[in-house]
Amino acid sequence: FGAGCRPCCKMRAVPWGFNAQLEARPPAAGWYSTADMLSRLALATALFCYCLATQPLRLARFALQYNRLWHGGFTGTAMTLLLPVTPAVLAAIAWGERLKQFVMREDEWDPRFGEEPCIWYQPPPSKAAAIIYDAFRPLADWVAAFVLFGDNRVAIDHTIRDTICTKEYWYGLLDGVGARRPLQLGSWDGHALRDM
Repeated sequence: FGAGCRPCCKMRAVPWGFNAQLEARPPAAGWYSTADMLSRLALATALFCYCLATQPLRLARFALQYNRLWHGGFTGTAMTLLLPVTPAVLAAIAWGERLKQFVMREDEWDPRFGEEPCIWYQPPPSKAAAIIYDAFRPLADWVAAFVLFGDNRVAIDHTIRDTICTKEYWYGLLDGVGARRPLQLGSWDGHALRDM
């Protein structure tokens, strides 16, 4: 919804709303198929376009902060100047990384060489789906960060390194945009449990 947007009660009735997520069925071609990856990429791209059309200045501020943090000062600034084609830029970076993996030995480029891979970052088994996934994942992360906390500098910094690890901070951000979150029954202040 983006900071400042408020979801309405009618959101539950739309086919893509919260209830639809709870009742999700595998796509006809299966999870992580080429069709599934194309669908996810299309949704992330559509959300990016919506954010660009409805909140262009805020998205530009977010992009500058996020891109400079993740890609360095010069490269991040250059990427922000290319804001309207961000999905293509993020895809090109991801495909460049894949090409680097193909050309170089893993121990030359990956500092985690030899570690067990994280399941969240395993590409789909199909080569075509994996190439689409490479374009989808960084765009989905980028757009989701903007939707959840807008151009909040502290929250953007937390996409790469955590410094504030309290639920209250994150609950405040989520509550500020009307996001759903678990009911908080209590809070620990370091010495005692307090009811909420």
